[in-house]
Amino acid sequence: MPQAHSFAELLEPWHDFYLLAGTVSATLMGLLFVAMSIHWDVVLHDTKAHLHAIALEAFGSFIVVAFLSLMMLTPVGTGRPIGLGLFVLGAVRLSIALRQARKVWGTNDESFSRGGVVFRAVLVPLAFAFLAAGGLLIFKLQLDLGISLLTGAVFMLLAMGARASWDLLVLVGRYKMKRDQRTS
Repeated sequence: MPQAHSFAELLEPWHDFYLLAGTVSATLMGLLFVAMSIHWDVVLHDTKAHLHAIALEAFGSFIVVAFLSLMMLTPVGTGRPIGLGLFVLGAVRLSIALRQARKVWGTNDESFSRGGVVFRAVLVPLAFAFLAAGGLLIFKLQLDLGISLLTGAVFMLLAMGARASWDLLVLVGRYKMKRDQRTS
């Protein structure tokens, strides 16, 4: 039973961090929904599959931070259930991120920079790998290192979700400007 007490003690100073991370991710996810509802005609167009992949990347990053925050705020006795849940969440999202990275990697759109492609093909899966590894370490009761990896994953996921949302906004704006120029 001493392990349960030390796990609760370890998480107590992180309460506000996870509360704020969950709030930030939920707020940004809401803004993403608003932007998507305004510009759905461009994002869901057949020839713009890479935009849909970017939107899913942003949504996936925000929803994972929200779930991660909820899990870390759940009162449990030991780290094992949380660790297992975080590992599964990270592993599932890693496989989805790798599948989405193939779509983004294959785009030949001139407005989509090579740096953005590399960013999405490397850093997004890396963040989910950090999440899975952090969960595994917490499951194995290596709590300090596990929490450190989760902290890195939270920062990376929020930054990447915000970057993906910004890229989506700029790319959709460019497409709409080009479309407006062609029609006038």
